[in-house]
Amino acid sequence: MSGWRSPWSVRAPSALQPPRASEYLAPRRNSRFKPLNRLSAVYLDAARRLDPSQDDFDRDINGHFEAARSRLGRFELDCLDDSDPQVLSRSWISAAETSDADRYERLCTFLFTVTKAKPYWNRMHPDRRSTWERTDDDFRDQLMLAVANKIATLKPEMHPVAGFLSWLLSRQHPTGIS
Repeated sequence: MSGWRSPWSVRAPSALQPPRASEYLAPRRNSRFKPLNRLSAVYLDAARRLDPSQDDFDRDINGHFEAARSRLGRFELDCLDDSDPQVLSRSWISAAETSDADRYERLCTFLFTVTKAKPYWNRMHPDRRSTWERTDDDFRDQLMLAVANKIATLKPEMHPVAGFLSWLLSRQHPTGIS
């Protein structure tokens, strides 16, 4: 397992992680949330890439499939078949299509504990029709700040990162010095 890093070791997944509010968790069912519909497409693509028969399959998951299988147990997702990467991919896609908000959240969270978010994050760029004059990296930095600002306004139960930050804040030293 040396050299294989969890996707949570980079900052990109926090922007791709679904919020916990049920109206945001199932964007595929509500066209009002167009950016989240795109996010739903990211989840489906990441699940599809688990399948080694795909041209762009995720070689890391296939090389470390036992680790992925062990992580699955933490999410109480008996709807997923982890007998091999291809079957896991297909069962994830099938489960996502029929899930309620709670299970969809767990499916997405599981997915980004075994796949990498960075390829998706690196594809984000400003609308080419915009007046943005800086680099795509600068755009992603500004986007991350906007995402962080939004997450900071949420109640801890609304998003996993907000929950983590709330927990972290509660562990602060009583003098305010951490």
